[in-house]
Amino acid sequence: MHKKIVVAVSAVQFLLLALVGIVVSDVHDRFFPEQLGVKAKVTLDFSQSDLRQEDVFRQLGAMSDRWELGLMKIAPDLRGNQSGQIFVQVGQKGDFPKRIQRFGHEPDAKIRDRRALAHSFANGDYLVTGKTDHIDELKHWLASHRVDQKWSEETLLTILQFLIVQSDFGVALLAVSMLMVSLALYWLAVKAKGRALRVLAGVPTSRIQCEDFSRFLLAMVLAASILDVLAALYVGFVHGWGFVPYYSKVLLLAEAMVISLTMACALIFSVASWPNPEMLAMREPAVKRLARSSTVLKLAVFAFVLSTVSPAVSAYTGQIKMTKKRWWAIGIAVVLGGGLLVAGGGIGLSLIPFPGKQEFSRPECGKLPSQSEVERALSQHRELVARLENVGEGVSVRVGAPCGDQADEALIRIV
Repeated sequence: MHKKIVVAVSAVQFLLLALVGIVVSDVHDRFFPEQLGVKAKVTLDFSQSDLRQEDVFRQLGAMSDRWELGLMKIAPDLRGNQSGQIFVQVGQKGDFPKRIQRFGHEPDAKIRDRRALAHSFANGDYLVTGKTDHIDELKHWLASHRVDQKWSEETLLTILQFLIVQSDFGVALLAVSMLMVSLALYWLAVKAKGRALRVLAGVPTSRIQCEDFSRFLLAMVLAASILDVLAALYVGFVHGWGFVPYYSKVLLLAEAMVISLTMACALIFSVASWPNPEMLAMREPAVKRLARSSTVLKLAVFAFVLSTVSPAVSAYTGQIKMTKKRWWAIGIAVVLGGGLLVAGGGIGLSLIPFPGKQEFSRPECGKLPSQSEVERALSQHRELVARLENVGEGVSVRVGAPCGDQADEALIRIV
């Protein structure tokens, strides 16, 4: 029963490592495209070099062909996705496909021949996809021409840097390790009574340790093996079988680090809680000696949680600021939208012929000029009247009596 619990819990922990492996593989493919078989990457800066711009690609291409380096330059994909990449052959030798598949949701990258470098700058990132026997000669040539060069090679150290140096991956790895150490402490607590009885029976210490830890290790390895097969199948079917080797390498390395750390801590806890004759004579519970180990683990977990508080608060504060800006933008949009709606509503309401609604604006009765004054104004401005009536067919300018025929009040009505 306890062994099944260890297998189940270990599988859940290794599932987190499988997700970390997917993220690492995605990031790795952006720097070292897996489909190209990249051996090394170099960033070159020719700003201080004595080489002419038009001679750089010619000489790099000649060295790439002579030493079979398979040198390729990384360029942005300006025609397609702006975040995509294209890879341009610097030399003429080499058998490359027209496009390669990328890990994750990145679009397939195109491969162009050296003619695409005609109007390109020499500064940038280059990939070594062929043999690496003459990389030292290339480095010496670049140094002799005062070219600034920054190399990064595809080695096991690169994977370790992704897993440990990168804080996000390191935190995930450390969290899984602490959970697995807690599982080891559970295993020791379950086996404490049996270990005490075997010590009392005179069984050698090495045999007890070997039997207990071999069963615990077997349970973890079984869970890891099942998960590795399922994860490899997932990556193969979803992302492509060409990415499975590197992904498996990352996952196995992460699992090996976690399992090694777990076994080391379990061994320390086992030695610290080993039953002695005094405890057996006093008939103390065998699990009591694990209390100190449990306290140490709790303090370590608490310290780990505290170490993540500051980055979490910073991230949360940044998110709050972004949220406030977003809400301000939404508020402004709502105000502007509301204003437009009100204005549009007002215009719409003005066009609706409500009963009793005025069709035009005029002074109220009692403040209008007399009818004779209005007729005199029309006679004095006959040219303006004629111009208004010529605007369209049926347009007329005449004297109107809005306050009734009995009142001596009038105005000019254009209909």
